[in-house]
Amino acid sequence: MQEFADAEFVITDRLHGMVFAAITGTPCIALSNNHHKVSGTYNWISYLPYIKYSRVVK
Repeated sequence: MQEFADAEFVITDRLHGMVFAAITGTPCIALSNNHHKVSGTYNWISYLPYIKYSRVVK
């Protein structure tokens, strides 16, 4: 958790990475993945201005 808090920003496609960034107030770009967990959880925390979501286009 401290590593996230010390970071300037985080780029992740993992649910827990996005959640840790949200908890610590660390700016984050969350990328979509095959499990839809990130997008589903992002819908709950999208009000946080420092968390952004991007769908990866293949």
